[in-house]
Amino acid sequence: MKMTSHYGGQSIAAYDPKRDDRSLEKIHRLISDGRVNFVAPADYSENSHMDILLKDILGRIARAEGYRPK
Repeated sequence: MKMTSHYGGQSIAAYDPKRDDRSLEKIHRLISDGRVNFVAPADYSENSHMDILLKDILGRIARAEGYRPK
């Protein structure tokens, strides 16, 4: 994940909100180590936090590459 960020990418830590606190501890460590840029529940349904986040990241990439909607 750190290499992804090094080359200008974005990384997302997806977690299962139904699991115990151990997974959240791992995510806190990833954040403090600078290995992830975003955190979201692993819900990929329309209009979920993850869906909105992914679309935002893809929009940023498109704009950086010069994409302009017609």
